[in-house]
Amino acid sequence: MSLLKTILNERFHALLFVVQSITFCLVFMQLNYNKYLAKVTCFLGPLAFGIYLIHVYPIVLTHILAHIFAKDSRNLSLKSTMILVFMKPFKVVCLCMTIDYCRHLLFTLLR
Repeated sequence: MSLLKTILNERFHALLFVVQSITFCLVFMQLNYNKYLAKVTCFLGPLAFGIYLIHVYPIVLTHILAHIFAKDSRNLSLKSTMILVFMKPFKVVCLCMTIDYCRHLLFTLLR
């Protein structure tokens, strides 16, 4: 019974992801961008995909990300802990964007 429940639950989540993706596409198709926002979006879009690809790479996941988030926050104040909670993911995103931008420059130079 629990296996059937798990399968139905996974299919329900997959259906929600599909509906959510279609909804996002329809909403963003209706937006009007100015030229500056379109340039920023076209620049950051591929970098965001690069962030995803870097995150799922096993070496990065097990060594680099684990090292960034390994600092013990038990001896820190609440304010310091909250700053760490917001700054560490920002640092990871900036690092991944830099790596992917360097990859883009390298591919551009080698073509």
